[in-house]
Amino acid sequence: MSENHEGNLGLISGKSSRFKLWVLEDVEKQEWSERVYVLPAEWKNIVGEHVLKFVGLSRTNEIVLSSWYSVKPFFLFYFSPERNTVVRVEIEGVDMDGSKFAVLQPFLDHVEDVKLYGKVH
Repeated sequence: MSENHEGNLGLISGKSSRFKLWVLEDVEKQEWSERVYVLPAEWKNIVGEHVLKFVGLSRTNEIVLSSWYSVKPFFLFYFSPERNTVVRVEIEGVDMDGSKFAVLQPFLDHVEDVKLYGKVH
């Protein structure tokens, strides 16, 4: 998966609790740096039985993961390489039409202007 990492192209690969982030440091020279990350030991307690996929990188350079198949409640997981922490965030209001499982695709850095809803008649 390609991502924006501190203004540079980044590629993420890996699975389970270990993955690599390749960052294009110099476009003209085609120089890449490799960063290997291992999730902290407590990540299993936070993630549980979820099989995770990469969603992307946040603007604060946290690696965002979600479940391959979503179950209620739906969670996003934020891994901070700087702090070596994993945070689980529950997303409320996800309607799965009575299904026990669903495939959801989160999008990062999406902001809606909720003021627009007040102007619709």
